[in-house]
Amino acid sequence: IKLYESRDLLVVGSKIPMIDRYVDLVAGWNMIGYLKEVPQDAMEVFADLIASNNLIIAKHYNGSALLPEWDFNGVGNLEPGLGYQVKMEEAATLYFTE
Repeated sequence: IKLYESRDLLVVGSKIPMIDRYVDLVAGWNMIGYLKEVPQDAMEVFADLIASNNLIIAKHYNGSALLPEWDFNGVGNLEPGLGYQVKMEEAATLYFTE
């Protein structure tokens, strides 16, 4: 949202049950929210996508990056309530496990 001045934004909804926590990703760039309620190491969250050589890069809102090709995690932990940009080689599903 781009505004001329600061405003409050109230978002109302309900929690997604743990069994349904996944995000379908397309080839190329995606924007995702971190759906878990506790922080988790980005390398662990994206482990399946990294193992399949499908994840190209994941970026934090401040530009910090996870670069699997270089085994570099500048993102650290994914944090509840934050969004991330994810670039994929091909479509895949990201599962948020317990």
